Amino acid sequence: MKIMDHKTARETGAPIRYISRQMKPAERNAFEEHLLGCSICASDVRNLSELQQQIRRTMKGHVIGEGSLHGNPIKKPWAFIRTLRKHD
Repeated sequence: MKIMDHKTARETGAPIRYISRQMKPAERNAFEEHLLGCSICASDVRNLSELQQQIRRTMKGHVIGEGSLHGNPIKKPWAFIRTLRKHD
């Protein structure tokens, strides 16, 4: 099995693609092997996973594309986050 190198992981956005399940099995396996020895990517995966969980908790009760915040449809999660930042 081929292990993904750090440069490839960074260039391909592997951490975000990993937590969002956008990798094919072979690429996922290679990245998981990389994670065992790369504290930077492991930290990225941990932080992104925590952010993903926070977004899910925040959006609970709001269905993307059907829910609303202040009367505006939530079509994309990042648009929702930008709206939250404006109200901080």
